[in-house]
Amino acid sequence: KQIRAAVGAKMEIGLEFHFRWNLACMQRIARALEPYDILFLEDVLPPVYPDEIKALSQAIRIPIVGSELLMTRWQLREWLEKHVSQIVMTDAVWNGGLGETRKIAALAETFGLPLVLHNVAGPICHAACMHLGAHIPNLYYVESSRAFYKEIFPALSSLSPTVRDGCLDAPTGPGLGVTLREVALERDDIIRQVSEGPGLAAGRRAMGDHWAVAEIR
Repeated sequence: KQIRAAVGAKMEIGLEFHFRWNLACMQRIARALEPYDILFLEDVLPPVYPDEIKALSQAIRIPIVGSELLMTRWQLREWLEKHVSQIVMTDAVWNGGLGETRKIAALAETFGLPLVLHNVAGPICHAACMHLGAHIPNLYYVESSRAFYKEIFPALSSLSPTVRDGCLDAPTGPGLGVTLREVALERDDIIRQVSEGPGLAAGRRAMGDHWAVAEIR
């Protein structure tokens, strides 16, 4: 209510719930939000509950988007065939890359659904999402974090995105159009994680409180 009062109709508002609520709670929350012209509700329940999410979607007026945790087009197939949400989301880093993202976008398009690109990683992922977004016909939004593209991306790479009228340009140059700064890898405060050997990334749980609980390997 306070955000809508502050920005009026100049800004669209989408809300992220990080899978932290149950169906009964989400129904009450969503209905309370309906007067404020909310763009979408993200991650209302873990995607292992497609029937419950569909029930919520049918009971409220705000569109639901989901889910970045559906990693492949095969996982997304059930979601689409059940008509769980009005908007589809995927993450190009988690789902297998550029090729799989394009296939997921095409699959969503056959069901008449728009696609949001989940994008909370580094500058390379951001550049990939910009290129994908430039040619995916059913693109709805590319998610981005202001703190990332204002501060972190320029510190780590050649990428320094500028938002103009709510839009970002696709990077130019070879490949994805972004290079890492070697000096960033020499910082004393850097935490280096790799896919194998010393420094193996621990990762996070895929469900529940996955921002706080380290994955056990």
